Amino acid sequence: MSMEKGYPKKHRAGFNPELKALVDYFHQFESTQEFAYNQALIALDALEKSASTPQEIIEFMMEDIIFTALYTTIYEELFSALRSNQDVALPLIEKFSESSEERDSLINTHTQNHMNFIFRGGECNGCTSCEGHADLAPLLVHWHKKDMDYFIRLYLEVQSIHCMLERVLYEYLPMHPDFMKVVNPELINKYRLYIADYVQGRLSNS
Repeated sequence: MSMEKGYPKKHRAGFNPELKALVDYFHQFESTQEFAYNQALIALDALEKSASTPQEIIEFMMEDIIFTALYTTIYEELFSALRSNQDVALPLIEKFSESSEERDSLINTHTQNHMNFIFRGGECNGCTSCEGHADLAPLLVHWHKKDMDYFIRLYLEVQSIHCMLERVLYEYLPMHPDFMKVVNPELINKYRLYIADYVQGRLSNS
């Protein structure tokens, strides 16, 4: 089955209504430059142009993957908070958007700690990010092999997912406040998997 345009609409019709709504929202931008996958390609192109060697490309990708994945985790935690505080959800979203500088600084610190863990081959003498190092262990094999294809795929997946969760947070939920009742971890996880599958399909057909 070709994934060039994602899962066929008849397949999407088999999703539960909440997932189908998010998947349809994902594809709503498909013919534009704002499409999450296209945004990820643009980011990858800019990254590759900023690097002078293949090693730098992989390092830059790894750093961006970690930073973006950490940011995505924060989005997921915020979705849970919004679901539990629907009466003040919109003010919470606004407050979250206004506190980006402090949040970015914290994520940068964790990103650098994780990068040091990677550079040291999975060793750490103790830092403020140790509890998250285990999540990076599966990447070490690909890091040592300099597996460019693996990191390109992972980069595009992470960037595409982040783009859509950000759009859901700042655009979709304010337009559909009742949807906050159903944005639970299971739904978000299925949405992430759908987007990751879409990216893998596009790459396999390119």
